[in-house]
Amino acid sequence: MVNTYSLLNPRLAGIILFQLGIGLLCIFIPWYLAVIFSIVLALAVFLHLRQRWWAYIFVFLIPFMGIKYPAVYLTVQGFVRGDAIPLLPYLSIFATLSFFINTMVNSRKKAFKNPLFIPVLFLVSYAVFTIFWSPADVEFNLYYLMYLLVDISLFYFLFHIIITNDEAFHRRLMWCFLFSGVALALQSLWILYLMASDSSGLITLTSVKISDWLSLDLSARPPEKGIESVHGFFLGPQETSMVLDTIIYAGMGLLLTEKGKLKRWLIRIIIIMLMVVVFLTGTKSGMWSLVMISFIFVLLSSQFRKNFFRNGLIVLATFVTIILSIIIISGPKKRDPRIINVSAQDQSSMGQRIGYWKTGFKEISKRELALFGLGIAGFKYVTIPQMISHAHNIYLSLFFDFGVMGLLFIFLIIFILLNMFLRILKRQNTYYQHLSVAFAINLLTIGVIGLVYIPYYMGYVWFTLALASSTFYMAHKELSKQEKPDNITAVQ
Repeated sequence: MVNTYSLLNPRLAGIILFQLGIGLLCIFIPWYLAVIFSIVLALAVFLHLRQRWWAYIFVFLIPFMGIKYPAVYLTVQGFVRGDAIPLLPYLSIFATLSFFINTMVNSRKKAFKNPLFIPVLFLVSYAVFTIFWSPADVEFNLYYLMYLLVDISLFYFLFHIIITNDEAFHRRLMWCFLFSGVALALQSLWILYLMASDSSGLITLTSVKISDWLSLDLSARPPEKGIESVHGFFLGPQETSMVLDTIIYAGMGLLLTEKGKLKRWLIRIIIIMLMVVVFLTGTKSGMWSLVMISFIFVLLSSQFRKNFFRNGLIVLATFVTIILSIIIISGPKKRDPRIINVSAQDQSSMGQRIGYWKTGFKEISKRELALFGLGIAGFKYVTIPQMISHAHNIYLSLFFDFGVMGLLFIFLIIFILLNMFLRILKRQNTYYQHLSVAFAINLLTIGVIGLVYIPYYMGYVWFTLALASSTFYMAHKELSKQEKPDNITAVQ
């Protein structure tokens, strides 16, 4: 047995090496960066021993802190190059490495079963090859390739940590997801309060320069004029409504599986609260997808479908009550809510998107790259003079950057997930099967909102894909176990 105070003790040796590493860092880099790195490394070492905590942290924080800000971005000669990469998903690299090490040590071969491995590997490999012909600078391509790899590491970790644990762990993750929605809703209501009181009480933090080429942006969005601008501290109205939509459907799935009356009522209250905030954001994509897709959920879920007309009327009455309440509370100064009012701003916004798409087709045809694409982030690079942030369409975003191969990637993802889901849809008896329906609806929500928003490298897309595909996988695994005894009995 190794003595606790012996240098041969791995823990003591690790602590000594860690302290020496911090000392060396202070020699070569500024002291505050050494402090930041030491905190991150200490957190990584601690969470290596508690891998489930990584998942809890990601599922709770990413919906409201892992999509836009806090973030890091490149600066070249004082100018910002590309979108800021959210800081929180960077931790998924540590989490994935930790999971790899733990998997290799314990020889858990089952951890590498991922139905989306081939399409994702295909996308990453092709993204690397596009650098050779992309009109963008190599540094620009590599920056967005890093962005994509960070997203994929998050996807990989969440998928495998879920499928290597039990139902109780998945259920706790869903409660974390639900309370993340509560945190985002409370932030949005606080913004609404600040707007009502004509206050700018939310402190806006500025960027912190780390080096000549890298900055950390901690800025929270201040409240803007008008009820349409309700949003979370670190998100815009579009992202806020999209995230809340997906959390609502996950909550509806959880509602079908919880047996305790107190928990069921708590879930109902949270869902209604989140629905109210979605309508307060004033984003038509978020509001209309919530209204229309909620009825699709009622139709697909076997539990809700048993009393389709009753549940459909309850959903409809809930939406009508929320809309009328907002109209009454807003007072006579506010006209019809945006969900039923097409304003000149809405028409202008849609016109801008169509303009973006025309520009993309023009650029890709001018360079004769319709088959191969403009390269990773190529569309963003060639439209820098027009100041276009992204294509505002996830499908065209993939097409403009990767050409026909981008569309093939979408087809493979949809084909694999749809094939798994259709098998699950026939049987909805267990926890995973009910949650699979909820996450299928979440993917549909992302797909619908993706028609007018969302680039393919947005981390929340990969976050949702990880939760959905891992839930499908576990439900699929249950069905396989259920069918084996049936096959044995049939043979006998």
